[in-house]
Amino acid sequence: MFIDLDVKGFDSNASLERALKQILKNISTLLYDVKPLVLWSGHGYHIIIPVNAKEALENFTDFIEYTTEPSKEFLQFAESFLSLNKADVANNPGFKSCLLRVPYTFNSKCVDEGIDAEVKIVQQWGSSKPLPDIDNLLIEFQTFLVDKKLKAELEENKRKKFNSSHISTTTNILPYVERLLRMSISDYRKFVISLILAPYFVNIQHLSDTESFFRIN
Repeated sequence: MFIDLDVKGFDSNASLERALKQILKNISTLLYDVKPLVLWSGHGYHIIIPVNAKEALENFTDFIEYTTEPSKEFLQFAESFLSLNKADVANNPGFKSCLLRVPYTFNSKCVDEGIDAEVKIVQQWGSSKPLPDIDNLLIEFQTFLVDKKLKAELEENKRKKFNSSHISTTTNILPYVERLLRMSISDYRKFVISLILAPYFVNIQHLSDTESFFRIN
């Protein structure tokens, strides 16, 4: 699992350091005292956490209902969840984008900017313990997926309700015609019927011929 903390996402180096400390404590609590690898990239911290995943999440039937790419979505969920939502929002871990900076090499972007470009190891991976399991994270992940689906359904229902309301108030009802129906017209009634009322009831409100006749009469 990968967490990217970009220095630009914090108002000071002190707040970045505090965030790193909080995140490492959160990771230790959730993943059985694990000690992740922490690198300084020149632009922030990269936190790398090898874990024990017994099999691909695509094989878990519990996730099929909620996502077609559970492994990829889990990587993105884990970054946000473990980092207390402080990870770089522009960084979306995926199998084609999980690139590691090699310690003691140089970040070419930092070289161009004239700042310390060496990639440094801030904390070594705690290899004395076995790789942590992700079972408890999977429970949180499923909760996240269920919540995400419910929110999507609520938004879809709101959208349909809005569209339905919008259609009924602006498309199926023309205020000036409704006002005309309540008026007494002394002349040009045939023109009103043929050019306004009949098209209105048939084409706009989609009433039957019988219903249209009744309203016009």
